[in-house]
Amino acid sequence: MDCLAVPVRNDLKVLRAQRSWTQARLAEELGVSRQTVNALEAGRYDPSLPLAFTIARVFGLTIEEIFFPDDDASRMSIVSRTVDIPPPRRGRRELAEDTGVRLGLHIKSAEQAMMAAKTEALRSFGLTVAQYAAMLSLYYVPEQSSAQLARAAAVTPQTMATVIAKLEQKRLVARRPSFDHAKVLIASLTPEGEALVLRADEAARGIEQRMAEAFTVRERQQLTEMLGRVTALLRGDLSAE
Repeated sequence: MDCLAVPVRNDLKVLRAQRSWTQARLAEELGVSRQTVNALEAGRYDPSLPLAFTIARVFGLTIEEIFFPDDDASRMSIVSRTVDIPPPRRGRRELAEDTGVRLGLHIKSAEQAMMAAKTEALRSFGLTVAQYAAMLSLYYVPEQSSAQLARAAAVTPQTMATVIAKLEQKRLVARRPSFDHAKVLIASLTPEGEALVLRADEAARGIEQRMAEAFTVRERQQLTEMLGRVTALLRGDLSAE
């Protein structure tokens, strides 16, 4: 009996956006051309089985978690777009009902709770969350510019400039002109900064541990993927269909 070919869709664009990878970077990871990645994301090309396994390995997922039948995607799309976000209405019950379907409120509440917990945990080290994030990024990858650190810490370049200046005053960070662009200052941790960020990370890591342990492995993966999809959508990385 002949097998009918089933159109396949994928979440490659979402997964790539979660890692802030360009199509060229993903192509390099997969050992294919950028045009192939473009065709995969656009649904114009179904990968061979070896390529599908390679894609799954690169993202640390199973093939089924990345690729799915087009009819499933259509059903998911239809279900997701039946949500009706009403305009403001009068009444306490209406307020509770309407805000309940606004995802932004739930995401913001979770962010505020996490920031409050990390702020308290870092207080005894004399660090703000932004300062800790910048120092942690510098521990992983020394010699970064303020613009690079701003992206890593998810703050504005102006905020990061203030953060780095204060860390420099505390002698936790040292800066020097870039060899490539003399007007760009490159930051690195001082020995004192390295020692402090490692101690501070023990406290901050405890909060991450508590959050992670509230979910199963699969739930953590799903939550990460869903938040990545929201981020990619709002940044314009996902085209509205």
